[in-house]
Formats: sequence, C-alpha cells, structure tokens
Amino acid sequence: MNRFRRKRFEQLFQIMGITDTITILDVGGLPYDWVALKYPGHVHCVSLSGIREGQWGQGNITYTRQDATALPYPDKSFELVYSNSLLEHVGRGNQAKVADEIRRVGNRYWVQVPHRNFPYEPHYRALFFYQMPVFVRRLIAKHWTSLIKKPNYYLSEVDTIYPLDYSEMQALFPEATILREKFLGMTKSLIAVVN
Repeated sequence: MNRFRRKRFEQLFQIMGITDTITILDVGGLPYDWVALKYPGHVHCVSLSGIREGQWGQGNITYTRQDATALPYPDKSFELVYSNSLLEHVGRGNQAKVADEIRRVGNRYWVQVPHRNFPYEPHYRALFFYQMPVFVRRLIAKHWTSLIKKPNYYLSEVDTIYPLDYSEMQALFPEATILREKFLGMTKSLIAVVN
C-alpha cells in the first residue's frame, strides 16, 4: 500500500470514527488493503476484478464481482461506503450512476478521486496529461508509459479514464463536503465525505 493510500485510510478512520462494529462497503476496492491493515470489522469489497471471490483475512472481509453502476443492495444497507480511485475508471457517462449508487446504499460515504488538474497523472506517469490533445495522450500511453511501467495496465483506458475537478465532484455528491488532498501545496485528490 503506498503512502498516500495509507494516509487516506488514517484520515478515513479518524474523520469517520470507524470502529470494528460498522458495516463497510468498499466499492471498486479489493480485500488486500483491508487485510494489510488487519482491520477486524466486516468489509464487503465489490469490483469487476478477476480475483477470487469469497472470504479474506480472518473471514471478516468478503469480495464479490459486482458492477458499481447497479449495486444489488437495498437503500441505506451499509453504514459506510468507501471508494478509493474508482470513479475515474468507470467512464464519464457512468460516473453519475456510480455516485448515485454509493449515495443510495450508504448512510455515510467517503469517495476519493484524483484531481483532474494535478500536474502529474499517476496512471500514465506523465505531466499535464489531461491538458494535452487526445492523440498526444494516446501516444504517451502507448509509448512513454510502456517504457517505464510494465505491464501497462491502463493503455486500454486512455480514452475513458476521467479524473474530476472540484465542481464536477461537488455536482456528483451535492450534499458532501469535498476535502482536498494536497501534495506540494497543490490538490492531488478530491474526497467527497458525508459523515
């Protein structure tokens, strides 16, 4: 787990007052981080990853393949919905659907997404990536990223990954407080919080 994700978890636990008695849905997440944290409470992780479905950790962490645009849970069935670096991967047309599902199934939520205007793009390891024309982004993804990052998991997503800016995040989560995760004084990520 990288230091930004670890710091986010620390912030999540502090701000949301997480105890091991609440029910957490991790939308887009995998069980690995929760196992590494040795979190003793129940977490249900859902994504479209091909990893093994079932119980993880001490049996308190479960994973199933689910589409975040149509979660199969009743309204307000989880005390907390957590999502880290998923929203930018679902495609611009699906972001509102995923946001609506998170808001529907959770009593509270914490949703993080990279900031669109942060100079460094972590998926492609390039500077000012989203300020470039589409054809340049495709060249970077195909040639530059594949030189320094093997395997290049995100090549097929070069036209669909869409990080958000502050106003877009606020529009998706109108009742939320939007936190700014900073790096070198610049907003690296945005986090929508309803506590």
